[in-house]
Amino acid sequence: MKACTHKMQDFKPPLEAYFCDECRGASAEGSLFYGCRVCNFDLCAACYKKRIDGDVAHIVGNQGAFVAVKRDGTVFSWGAPESGGNLTTDVIVDGLDPPASARKRR
Repeated sequence: MKACTHKMQDFKPPLEAYFCDECRGASAEGSLFYGCRVCNFDLCAACYKKRIDGDVAHIVGNQGAFVAVKRDGTVFSWGAPESGGNLTTDVIVDGLDPPASARKRR
């Protein structure tokens, strides 16, 4: 998945001129997008909100990637894959309870 580690700027794109790099949705008249011209990376408002919203307890990063840990123990990452910006499931977060779906029953 394509990602960006720079600060994204909001903009109103021309009709169907931009596509969200997350959901692949096309820009609509009057829609709001967030983009980075350095990386040529764009997100629609809904995907941008999903990436930054929701009970984030902790954010850590390095020179090329970031990881946000939510209060429920789930994590999401963005940035350069070679720097850890492409984490998948099965990440252990010390100090937070894992999400209910990841807990084993005894």
